[in-house]
Amino acid sequence: MLPIGSLRPCPGWGEPRDTRLTRDEQRMLLTLWSVFRSLIMGGNLLLADAWTKSLLTNPEVIAVDQDSTGNRPVLASDNTIEWLARPEFGDDSYIAVFNISDARQTIHHEWKDLGLAANSYKVRDLWLRRNLHSATSLDVTLDPHASVLFQASVSQ
Repeated sequence: MLPIGSLRPCPGWGEPRDTRLTRDEQRMLLTLWSVFRSLIMGGNLLLADAWTKSLLTNPEVIAVDQDSTGNRPVLASDNTIEWLARPEFGDDSYIAVFNISDARQTIHHEWKDLGLAANSYKVRDLWLRRNLHSATSLDVTLDPHASVLFQASVSQ
């Protein structure tokens, strides 16, 4: 269950409160549960603030949870984990990158390291809901406990 937003009337233990997770940690949980295809929210939706609602209602992230296949971790180190999934239809890929360390991390992988065959992909940030750029590799810098969720489409 995702302990995000307002945990009222009771958080399971202790006094009613808001989540103790940072925004990056909340987004990381939603990213993991989306690519893992197992979203269950544990906060009070009636008391959710706008930011929490935006996490829970992002249609592009919901699509990963509801309509992806082949979801699996593909790379892991002491500091980062990368997951790959595919939409039910089409040739795109979803890539989730997690910084599980307490320090800022810069991640670089060739597409082939992730099991992707093309040399260049158009990258879309699903959390920000915007196209970023075409890229010949995966390059991202993440704050501690932060994550990204990308959609990669073969560049023509």
